[in-house]
Amino acid sequence: MTLTGGWLLPPTPIRGLDHLGVQAPCIALYAQLLPGITNVTDRARYYSFYPWFLWSFDQRATDRSEESFVRELRRAECLLTLIANRHCQVSGEPQVLHDSAMTGNQKLGPAVRALEAGAALDLESFAAFEGDRRYFKSKWGGFGQYYWGSLRDLRIVDSTPSGVPGYDQTRGVALARAFEGGVSSDAFFEVLARGSVSLDELDRLSPFCPCGLRANAPELEALLDVFLARTAEYLEDGGDARRESLALLLSIADASGDGVDEWRLRVAAYSGCLLSGQTWELPARLQAICSRWAIYERNELLSIAIQGLFWAVLQAIDVHRRGRLRGVAEAGDVLVALAAETDWVGRLDGTVAAAVDQVASSLPARGSWDDERHEERLATKVQEIAGRFDCQAADLPGVVDRALSILAALMIRQAAEADGYPYAGFDFAADHFGGTEIDLASFRVQSPRWRGLTVRHWLSWLATTWGVERHLRVALRKLRAQSQDTFRIRPLDDRLQVVEVAPAGFTGPRVRQALQILLDLGLLTRTETGAMVSSQRGRAELEKILG
Repeated sequence: MTLTGGWLLPPTPIRGLDHLGVQAPCIALYAQLLPGITNVTDRARYYSFYPWFLWSFDQRATDRSEESFVRELRRAECLLTLIANRHCQVSGEPQVLHDSAMTGNQKLGPAVRALEAGAALDLESFAAFEGDRRYFKSKWGGFGQYYWGSLRDLRIVDSTPSGVPGYDQTRGVALARAFEGGVSSDAFFEVLARGSVSLDELDRLSPFCPCGLRANAPELEALLDVFLARTAEYLEDGGDARRESLALLLSIADASGDGVDEWRLRVAAYSGCLLSGQTWELPARLQAICSRWAIYERNELLSIAIQGLFWAVLQAIDVHRRGRLRGVAEAGDVLVALAAETDWVGRLDGTVAAAVDQVASSLPARGSWDDERHEERLATKVQEIAGRFDCQAADLPGVVDRALSILAALMIRQAAEADGYPYAGFDFAADHFGGTEIDLASFRVQSPRWRGLTVRHWLSWLATTWGVERHLRVALRKLRAQSQDTFRIRPLDDRLQVVEVAPAGFTGPRVRQALQILLDLGLLTRTETGAMVSSQRGRAELEKILG
């Protein structure tokens, strides 16, 4: 037998995300609540610009190779961002109406602002794959990195054997023609062919700016069909959920009087109250989608509580034990010691059931979200403190106290609800939740088991089973599947060693992108203070959805 030796590259160490796998269920939930919109699809007009560009390239290009397509696409993205930036500059209006979240804006914005009258800007120097001025690393630019997946899922664009993306002959062409009706396609492609642009030309091309969408009625109506699923074809593949989630945002904006944002949606869906404190008179048509957003928020509360405990345990090990543990079981001792510095100290030797009953006696009503003891307030504070890589040792007991109170509140609310599948209304396989992962299904299974434990034993279980042991499994899984080292506490021969403390954080449920899209469509408008409130058109579309 011949033995051959060789060098192996070590896995790439990265900070990584979701070190306990607790955010994955939240991500799976909001993916079904706002399908077609992602955390990187910020502007509505890209949904019509890209099919228009693909259709126009197909009509105009003599060379339809992938190399030619990529060259034109990258120049087109640069030109579109330059137009938006220039229009923002001359209009004096807020960026959210013009160049906000445009692809490559960090590189292209300063260039157009520095361009003098009469001079020309070299597009190729930004569109090229190399050089300090390169606007985007990915080959297919923002189209490939950000919008391709959503447009493909909406069946607006598709793949072709040639390597050049294609467009749907019905949906894609309809959007392309609607877009073309409001712009000068010849002037745009003339600039692309020449590879340079002046300020005067950017001004003449201003109808391409994202704000031009509302002035092009056919394009606006076509995009409203897409996002609000106003036609049968866009009701498919989750279009009804997207429409009703957007309607939910419009409903809050209409009811609150002080605007809508992600925090307001979270609070209103979970508590049933607006930030003003008044009960949210939710239209019957939106009650089902609101219930699903409430489930997402409940999962977020579970996630932030478990992350907060893990953060506190790692911080305490790092501060008080030189970053070392002799074994996983010691993590339980660490959490118990932290809890002994909180109001939970008198509960440590009693049962979890008794401790939860004590919390229940002072737990605010679900609608009293502004009470400091409410789980929404507690979770916000946990994220505020544990969302940092640095902290003070004095912060740790407070995070533990709040995280345990959140878990107790979730057990209390859960007991008051009808027993059943905690993800009702979502479309998941029967075995998707409830296994070894940390989610609402496993929480429902574990809660009755916890009640008979002492609080001391429960804390040890949380710190080990849903803490260090859980992290090691997640990190090993990433190491095997992606060859990436995400260990925050590393197993060595004689000890466990903290590498870096993992901060806690909420997920981003695409609400910020949805609000920007509603603003682009003219369904929301901004007040002088920057608050987003429903427009007259927004109220009209909401009424249509509500029937």
